[in-house]
Amino acid sequence: RMSGYTPGEDIEIEVTGIRPGEKLKEEMLTAAEGHKATKHDKIYIAPLEHKVPEGLEGEIEELWVLARRGDREGIKRKLKELIPTYTPWSLDK
Repeated sequence: RMSGYTPGEDIEIEVTGIRPGEKLKEEMLTAAEGHKATKHDKIYIAPLEHKVPEGLEGEIEELWVLARRGDREGIKRKLKELIPTYTPWSLDK
């Protein structure tokens, strides 16, 4: 029962599949980030060390400039440069 309604009687539920950009699961750690195993096979320890890369503020400023220009392709290129695992979303997928 949902909010006092019975599915199939009071309301119809239509399963339409996933929407563009929607994920069925999300990886919390990537192979590039690394992790340590624990005695539990589904539990990992994430690395604690997070350093802000030198020059990051300038890179972010470049993204702002590209955004103000409306340069979508430039933004995608810059993000791919900064985040090697970045894959732009596309309507064609």
